[in-house]
Amino acid sequence: MRKILFTCLILIFGFSSAQVTFSTGIRTGVNFATLTKRNNENFYIHEDDKPEKVINTNLKTVTDFYIGLQGNIRFTERYALQPEFNYSRQGTNLQYTSENGILPRKRLHYDFVGLQFTNKVYIKNFNVFAGPFLDLAVGNNNAGLDLGFAGGLGYDLSKNLGFEVRIKKGFISMLDHENSSFLFANSNTVFQIGAYYTFRFKK
Repeated sequence: MRKILFTCLILIFGFSSAQVTFSTGIRTGVNFATLTKRNNENFYIHEDDKPEKVINTNLKTVTDFYIGLQGNIRFTERYALQPEFNYSRQGTNLQYTSENGILPRKRLHYDFVGLQFTNKVYIKNFNVFAGPFLDLAVGNNNAGLDLGFAGGLGYDLSKNLGFEVRIKKGFISMLDHENSSFLFANSNTVFQIGAYYTFRFKK
């Protein structure tokens, strides 16, 4: 019993003496987005509420932007948990052949709002981070939900301003497949380059 009490006292003292800090900030940057492609997959494009079967695709990267809010919970000098609330414009340029022939290239546009829980490890001015995200499509599209994982590298230029690159990979198909069990087929892949500004950031 004494050992248990002694261990609890050590833990309480450790947490009370830890310099846990919290800071908020904003983040924004450029998206380079597309959908992954797997061969020999048929899916449907919805035009005027009439699904049209696609039998061949050529997917190209589109450029857009993201913006978000972040809250950095710094537990130690080396580690922080950073919840994020983001708005991201994604999609792809799609050249496809339907059963009625080759159609002009079109932009598939997806707007997402979502949450991400980023684990950050600090090495001097650099930080390496990774964590899961959950996005909800908003606006006029049929994308629904996207669940995935993101990771990257950041650099703190000052106590407030930093830059980062990250890769954001979704697990759920954005297109209407004949086989509804497909996950990674035609899922979001986004390369992001951006900056973040932190308010009242302490180190």
